[in-house]
Amino acid sequence: MHDQLKSGKFKTKSEEENEQTAQAYQNVAIVEQAVSVMGTDMVEIRAAKNKCFFISYKIVDSKPFVYFITICILLNVGFLAFDKYPMPAWEEKLIEVSNMIFCVVF
Repeated sequence: MHDQLKSGKFKTKSEEENEQTAQAYQNVAIVEQAVSVMGTDMVEIRAAKNKCFFISYKIVDSKPFVYFITICILLNVGFLAFDKYPMPAWEEKLIEVSNMIFCVVF
């Protein structure tokens, strides 16, 4: 039995767990790679068929658009936090107009 341990036929429990963990990470990496390739292919296929989709995707995927939406979200949160009671008429109008603007943007 001692010779079998040296030859590697028997493995300790921690060695088996390490191998199973390594195999699980490899499987996850393979699945993630397949999903990312499939997603990219689907976008490219759809973009090739539809020019409007291609242009929209390029705009939405750009950094300036992401920054613009992030700033709009932060401003919207600020305006929503601005609500209080009693509120002067000009503040009510400001919140109402900003709400309409953010509804159109979002």
